[in-house]
Amino acid sequence: MNFIKHIDFSVFKYGTAIPVEFHKIVDEFIGHKLKRGEIFETQILLLDKKYDCFLTIPANKSKTDQYQLRYKDSSIVNQLKSIFINSFQYILENKNFNLLKGNNKNLVKTIYDDYIKIKFCNDEKTISFEPLLDQDILNSDIEKLYTIDEKEINENEKLFEELSSKTPEKRKRYIEVLERGNISNKVKKDSGYKCQICEVLGLDPLGFKKKNSDEYYVEAHHVTPVASQKKGILHPRNLICVCANHHRQIHYGNVELLKSEEDKFIFKIEEKIIEVKRYLKWKI
Repeated sequence: MNFIKHIDFSVFKYGTAIPVEFHKIVDEFIGHKLKRGEIFETQILLLDKKYDCFLTIPANKSKTDQYQLRYKDSSIVNQLKSIFINSFQYILENKNFNLLKGNNKNLVKTIYDDYIKIKFCNDEKTISFEPLLDQDILNSDIEKLYTIDEKEINENEKLFEELSSKTPEKRKRYIEVLERGNISNKVKKDSGYKCQICEVLGLDPLGFKKKNSDEYYVEAHHVTPVASQKKGILHPRNLICVCANHHRQIHYGNVELLKSEEDKFIFKIEEKIIEVKRYLKWKI
């Protein structure tokens, strides 16, 4: 059973309290129940490196015996700051703001979906710290949108609407992940990594090869922007593959989408009318 810790100021200072519902797990890990003031030394495993720490119940006048996990090796703090840099900066700024207002609250929590999955490993007698970054959770949420099935596309769009109703910053990040996600990558692969506009214009549709790869560089363009949240935007049929030059031309140049038909898009590019085939597969 894992303990999921939402990042707060304590993570960057001394450790964390262990919720009461996890005390039995700690007792099994230690081999007995700690007494107040007693210390059990162990190690935290974070990104394949071990850091000395200890478990204890502080010898104070608290009514409850609250287990605490405390760092002995302070270098783990710098590692955690580098991993959760956005959360650390946010917490530091808000902690300083509280101090200026005379409110000395150390346990400022981050606004980001940053967590640590804490697991007590009885076999190795170590405590595993697995970072769960905002971006990782974002990707996990977005993965739910990647079922491209005609029967499920409406449910996916409802989920996207729910996810994108978050803060403007998170909404922007959801859109960025979608625009660079698995759907786009699979459509690129099925297109042969070719620019569809170059192909129609009789130009070489293949760009340059990506570093350390046999794949050619190409970009995916959502014809109806993801930000519009219109019906069908998540579907691969709303995507075309274009080179970097034509992608920028679509966004910033003299380009107009004249019509979206069942099997093609009709664009006007620099006074020239071209037809670009739509992606016709339902499943990818």
